[in-house]
Amino acid sequence: MKKLLLVFVTLLATFSLGVGLTMYLRHRHRQTNKPWNASPCPDGLASVDNTAEPTLKITLLETSCENQIAAVHFNVSNVGMAPIKYYQVRAIYTYENYVDDGAEFGTGPLVAGQSNEGYIGHGPPRLAHDKPVGQLRSITVIPSLLEFEDGRKWRRPSIYEPTPQ
Repeated sequence: MKKLLLVFVTLLATFSLGVGLTMYLRHRHRQTNKPWNASPCPDGLASVDNTAEPTLKITLLETSCENQIAAVHFNVSNVGMAPIKYYQVRAIYTYENYVDDGAEFGTGPLVAGQSNEGYIGHGPPRLAHDKPVGQLRSITVIPSLLEFEDGRKWRRPSIYEPTPQ
């Protein structure tokens, strides 16, 4: 009986050590292999426009511009008093020949004072007949949709939506 108990304890210790080591190495790998660490965008290329909705504050953490892919890693904070049930953040990519207003990140909820991180990144779109859009000129991150717990909604329309008369 003592032999069986010793074998069981040895197997349990070996299993626990293996799981612990695997978790440690995976966590360490995730921390050092961030996609935005590779090649930061030049200063001034990426920016934030918080003016339209001041209750959602966006702060750029890191940027990446490499191999025709431009990405932003950002922090979103609810600096207002009302809890937010759902929110969306949009990245507007401005190229030489085109403005792309479609890259979004959305999640929720976000209580007053709470923050969350987000990431938006994609390669350049192509125009008709596979024509390139040209050099990337800027990336602007904006709040685009807020749904509050009390039912109120705020939305910033796309630049391609018709303006109401």
